[in-house]
Amino acid sequence: QALAEPSGLSFPILVSRRYKGKLYSGHLLKGWRIEMNGKVYPSPSGAAGHISGHFENGWRVWRYIDESNNEEKPIDRLRNS
Repeated sequence: QALAEPSGLSFPILVSRRYKGKLYSGHLLKGWRIEMNGKVYPSPSGAAGHISGHFENGWRVWRYIDESNNEEKPIDRLRNS
């Protein structure tokens, strides 16, 4: 079942993650999909796994900037906002 999107979020949301010292960036889209380099992944974990080559919890590794305090936070926080 699809996760409901909290009201008040404005998509797309700029997201990034580090893997082996390299910074990867993309956009979190409606439906909790990740767009990276023109390719859309069906889930944050799918996009994370594409980078690392193994399963990862994309909700924890992808991060966004919380505009209220300018801190980097895992996108998991957006699901509960």
